[in-house]
Amino acid sequence: MKRSILPKLGKNTIITLLLKLTFTDLIIGFLLINLSISSSVLANFVPSDADSLKNIAVKDSLPANDSSTPKSTKMKKNNKALEAKVEYASKDSITFDVKNQKMYLFGEGEVKYEGTNLKADYIEINLKKNELFAKGKLDSANKYVGRPYFDDNGQNFDSDSIKYNFKSKKGKINKAKTQAGDGYVHGSTIKKIDEDVLYIKDGKYTTCSHDDPHFHIEAKKLKVIKNKAIVTGPANLKLAQIPTPLLLPFGYFPNKKGRASGIIMPTYGESPGLGFFLSQGGYYIGLNDYMDLSILGDIYSRGSWELKALNRYKARYRYNGSFSVSYRSQKRSQREFSDFQDNRSLKVIWNHKQDPKAKPNSNFSAKVNVGSSNRYTNDITSTQDEFLTNNINSNITYNRQFMLFGKLRSGLTLGANSSQVTQTKSLDVTLPSAVFTINDRWYPFKQKTKVGKGNPFEKLAFSYNANFKNNLNTTDDSLLFDWEVQKSRIQNGFKHTAPVVLPQFKLLKYLNFSPRMSFSQTVYRQNFEQYWVLDSTGGSVKVDTNNQISSFFDGNASIGVTSKIYGMYNYKSGPIKAIRHVMTPTVTATFKPDFSKEKWGYYDSY
Repeated sequence: MKRSILPKLGKNTIITLLLKLTFTDLIIGFLLINLSISSSVLANFVPSDADSLKNIAVKDSLPANDSSTPKSTKMKKNNKALEAKVEYASKDSITFDVKNQKMYLFGEGEVKYEGTNLKADYIEINLKKNELFAKGKLDSANKYVGRPYFDDNGQNFDSDSIKYNFKSKKGKINKAKTQAGDGYVHGSTIKKIDEDVLYIKDGKYTTCSHDDPHFHIEAKKLKVIKNKAIVTGPANLKLAQIPTPLLLPFGYFPNKKGRASGIIMPTYGESPGLGFFLSQGGYYIGLNDYMDLSILGDIYSRGSWELKALNRYKARYRYNGSFSVSYRSQKRSQREFSDFQDNRSLKVIWNHKQDPKAKPNSNFSAKVNVGSSNRYTNDITSTQDEFLTNNINSNITYNRQFMLFGKLRSGLTLGANSSQVTQTKSLDVTLPSAVFTINDRWYPFKQKTKVGKGNPFEKLAFSYNANFKNNLNTTDDSLLFDWEVQKSRIQNGFKHTAPVVLPQFKLLKYLNFSPRMSFSQTVYRQNFEQYWVLDSTGGSVKVDTNNQISSFFDGNASIGVTSKIYGMYNYKSGPIKAIRHVMTPTVTATFKPDFSKEKWGYYDSY
C-alpha cells in the first residue's frame, strides 16, 4: 500500500487552490501529484532555501544554464543547487512533503547521484538541505534487514544507518564496515569528512572478510585516507575477541590500490609439543612492478621460532621465479632437563625459468632445494613434502649456442648440481661443471679455391670436446662450510678430446677405408704416490699426497672397411618380375696402446 502525508482534498478545495496558484505552480503541482501516484520514479530536482512552493522547480531535459533555454524561462543561478541530476526509485512507494521539501522512499529504495549510490529499505531525502538519511527495518523474526548499502566512487559501506550530504560530501555512518585495500575496517561510528578521509570511532582493522572477524587490530580511533594509508592510535591485536600481549603505540597500514607494502596478519593455533603460536605473520614489500618480498615469521610460546624471506619476480616473455631462505630454531623440552634439544636448520629454495622465446640461442634454468638434514624429519612444523623426502637433488644450468670463427656451430654448458641423502646426511656437490663442444667438423687444410686435384689432406677433419668438474663429497652436511675439514675432499679435473677423421680412400676398387684417430688429455690437481717401507714387522705401504697439477694422455686409432654387394633375382612368371637387394658389410679394427706398460710411466711396482 502506498503511503502519503498529504491532506485529503475535496473537489471545491482543489478548484479554490487552482484559482490562487500561478501558472508555474500549476505545472509543478501537476508533476508532483503524478510522481506521488507512481511506485517507481526517476526524477531531477533543484532545492532552494525558500519554503514556499513557488521557489521549487523541477528540471526538464535541458540543463539549467543551457544557452538554448528561452530567457523568459531561465531561473536565477542557485549556488546551493546540485550540479547533476539525482535519480531515485522505490519498490514499494514514494511520498512527498511539499511544505518541508522532503521525499520518503519505502521498500528497497535506491538513490543515485554522480558517483554515489545508496540502497536501503527506508530512505529520506531532504531537498532543502541536500541530505540523505537511510536505515533498515526489523522483520517479523525481529531480524534487522534492508541495511543501507552506500557506494561512494568505489568505496563501499555496509551499515545500520547513514546520513549523507550531497553538496559537502560529508556523512555519518553508524555500525559500519568498509573495505580498505586488501583489508576491512569496522567502526561503531564513521564520519566521512570529504571524498578521501574517514574518521572512525571504536575501529577494527582486519584482513578477515567476516562481519565478526576471527582476528583484528583494535583501536579507539582510526583515520582512513583513501588510496594512501590507515592510521591508528594505540592498538591491540585480538584473536577471536581475546586480547593478546601484542600492543602497538600506533599503527600505520598502507591502503593503496595495486601493489603496496603492508603487514601480513598471522594465523594462530596450538601445537602439543611447542605451545601456542602465531604463524606466517610479517611484512610484505612491493619492490616494483616485477618483484616483491615477503618477510615472514613463526613464534611459539615454548621458545621455538622461524624466520623466512620469500622473493618472487616475473618479467613477461623473459623469465619468472622465486627465491626463499628460512632459518628455524626448534626447542624441545626444558633447558633444565637432560632431554632438552635446540635443533637449528637452514633451508634454501630457488626456482628460475626462462621463456624459450626470450633468447633462442641461450637458456638459464635453476631448481635448487638444499637444507639441513634435520629439516626433513617428521615433526610438527615440517610440511608434507619435507618429511616424505629422502633424496634431494638440485641443479643450475646455463647453455649457449654460438658460431666459432664465424663458421663452426659450437656450444657451451655451465652447471652446478648437488645430491643429498637426508637419512645418512651425505652430500655430493659439483660446482662448477663446464662442457664445451664444437658440433661441426673443422677442415683446417681445406683450400678456399680448389686448384687441380686439390690437397690430399683437405678432407682431414677435426672436432673438439672439453669437460671440467669440481666435486666435493661429504658424509656430514653440517660440516659443508668447514674449510679445514673439506679442503682435502675437493676433487677437480679437466679433460679434453680431439677426434680426427682422416681422408677416406678406396682399395681394390670395391673396398672403402675410413681411418679415425682420437686423442685426449686429462689434467688433475692431486695425485697419490705409493711405496713400500721396510720395518721390523716386514714392511708396509706408505701413501703420499701431492697437491700439484699433473696430466696423462690417452688415445686410440681405428679403421673401418665397408663395401656394397648387389644382387638380383628374376622371376620367370607371376606379377613380381625381380627382387633386387643390397648388402653393406662393415669391418672395424681398433688399436689402443697398453698404457699399463712400464715405458709409459703411468704404472710402477714396489
